[in-house]
Amino acid sequence: MYRNITICLDLTSKDQTLIKYAAWLNERLKPKSVTLLHVARISYLPESLREKYMTESAVAKLTRSIRRELASYVDEIEHFNPQIEVRDGHPKADILAWSEKNDTDLLVLGKGAKAKGAGVLARAFLRRADCGILLVPDGAETTVKRILCPTDFSKSSRHALDVACFWGERLKAKSLEILNFYYPPAYHYSRMSRFGDVFDWTYAEIVQDLKEDAELRLGKLSTRETVADSGLFVATVVEEGVDMVATILERISENGSDLCVLGHDKRQLLESLFFGDLAEKLIYRIRIPFLIHNYE
Repeated sequence: MYRNITICLDLTSKDQTLIKYAAWLNERLKPKSVTLLHVARISYLPESLREKYMTESAVAKLTRSIRRELASYVDEIEHFNPQIEVRDGHPKADILAWSEKNDTDLLVLGKGAKAKGAGVLARAFLRRADCGILLVPDGAETTVKRILCPTDFSKSSRHALDVACFWGERLKAKSLEILNFYYPPAYHYSRMSRFGDVFDWTYAEIVQDLKEDAELRLGKLSTRETVADSGLFVATVVEEGVDMVATILERISENGSDLCVLGHDKRQLLESLFFGDLAEKLIYRIRIPFLIHNYE
């Protein structure tokens, strides 16, 4: 499933967590290649000073120095020999260009301890990259026991469920929780008395039917061949409401999830049952490794 993985480094403390995580993914996912990529505006100076200070020789020396620093982290890890690339350019544009040119299947980015470190860059990649994106918080452990996979029953979320099962098998996880949200039409109005005579049904009736329908559809998802053959203990959860970000974060805390897998189709956002782009909202607040599967 994953042939070429690119790890995006920024020369901060997050890099050591990312490299350790990359070595673990390399061992478990067995990709064809893993690349440690650092892109920065190495030669950035006002044009009037660039020729004096940032000569080709100076840029080359700095590039070699950065490469040696990254290699020193890798040297401490046995059986891990990634490619190391250091480039002078604009991080967002050049990482995307590298990803497309080298057929990257998975972009891995770090996230600061305050849960906002990689938000802007990850969001940009989410909108433009054609590969999966994995966000790894600083200090993340190289272990995954419990996986959370929210679903809205769309094609992208069904594919994400298959991906979650693949990761669960390869990472030797124990359980998978499939989470769905439901909410009735006129969600914000049906509880207000002045709209009480609009519908022939009561709020309690439609909520019960929606819940039962979601449970039935989740039951069918949980019997998919990829899920059944994964060896994971599978649980299904149905939640009412529209604050899906808060609910997902609560489920992660209550269930002790180690990885969240979410489907994303940037071409068909309007067809999603989710309000807005849930992946973009979660990027800034989630505090566990977050795998976003870009569906094509």
